[in-house]
Amino acid sequence: MDEAKILRSLARAYWEAAMSPQNAHRMMLHRAVNDLKMVRPVVLMDEIPFHTLNFDGSLTLRCTDPVYRMAEDHLRKKLFQWKHFPADMILEPFFPVRKIVHSTGIGVSSSEDQVWFDDAHAGIAAHMYHDQLATPEDVEKLHEPVITYDKDATMELHDRLAEAFGDILPIRLTGDCGFINIWDRLTTLRGVEAVLIDLIEEPEHMHNILQKLFAFEKSRLRQME
Repeated sequence: MDEAKILRSLARAYWEAAMSPQNAHRMMLHRAVNDLKMVRPVVLMDEIPFHTLNFDGSLTLRCTDPVYRMAEDHLRKKLFQWKHFPADMILEPFFPVRKIVHSTGIGVSSSEDQVWFDDAHAGIAAHMYHDQLATPEDVEKLHEPVITYDKDATMELHDRLAEAFGDILPIRLTGDCGFINIWDRLTTLRGVEAVLIDLIEEPEHMHNILQKLFAFEKSRLRQME
């Protein structure tokens, strides 16, 4: 099996869809919203349980090479959604390669017990997180993360995909989306129960933790720039 041929076929289908009048129209709708000249609200679908939707085999991955398999997964899911439930999704006219970055972390990490659901392909589990920031002494363990860009690994990934199908679908380096999820970070470090109790009983302790987490996120974004 020529895995590059698999990717080239998917890339060609993706490119044709990205160049379609439907995609151009949806891009116009998105730009109008962002320019505060909305034609109508755009409708987007996210958090899709793809593992339950493979009724026709079109989501089945055939590549074994890890890099190719990652690209195949991205393209198959985009094309599947485009065909069956696009709403106002848009297809960017390129394949994104997110820059690979490393972080020193913030001094503590989550500790948890998990209970997995029966469907091993779902990747979904119930989580019980152990409190890593129960005391002021625990909070002192926190430190600002240091972010470094791994250019060599990023360009190696970029070049492999460009060689495989870049003549059909352009390969573009992209940065971090800048998404900040303080509540998720906080509850995975402490557990929801501890957070809700301390919001009432130890508000100063909670403020100290949140001030640090917000400062760390700002520092991370500055470094990503």
